[in-house]
Amino acid sequence: MNAPGRRMPCSRSTRHDSPAPRRLTLAVRWAGRLLCWSLAAGMTTAALDLLATPQAAW
Repeated sequence: MNAPGRRMPCSRSTRHDSPAPRRLTLAVRWAGRLLCWSLAAGMTTAALDLLATPQAAW
């Protein structure tokens, strides 16, 4: 019997996962980062454009 709050070793720890899901997870993370940074760059350039020329020509 183990003490309260202690975890028993899981049988999953003995199995080795294939690298394919880890590779997919890494690709999704990098795609998310790229999307986030491109959105930030677009918002920054739009704000700078608005500050540089605040009057609309139309």
